[in-house]
Amino acid sequence: MRPSDQLGHPGEVSEDTVAQAPGQPGLTLLQQHFLDGLHRTIAKREQQVKVDAADKFALRLLARALYSAYMDCVANGVGDQASAALEKAQAPAA
Repeated sequence: MRPSDQLGHPGEVSEDTVAQAPGQPGLTLLQQHFLDGLHRTIAKREQQVKVDAADKFALRLLARALYSAYMDCVANGVGDQASAALEKAQAPAA
């Protein structure tokens, strides 16, 4: 028996089988996962700017990570929430 034969055939995922994220009505666990990742990456970028804003390499890596996290959110149907989070992070601190 080949290892691929042991995997079986995945069934289709229906709306009934998708777990909802606690405290976030209307979001699945997967959507919440990607939004959380975006928020963590935003926080890392903010921390990097506070610690060493002159480190262009680190900021460039974080910019790429933010783009990737944003695109994951878009692909999973939470692009509007991701855009709002990025806009909030871009707003100047009062």
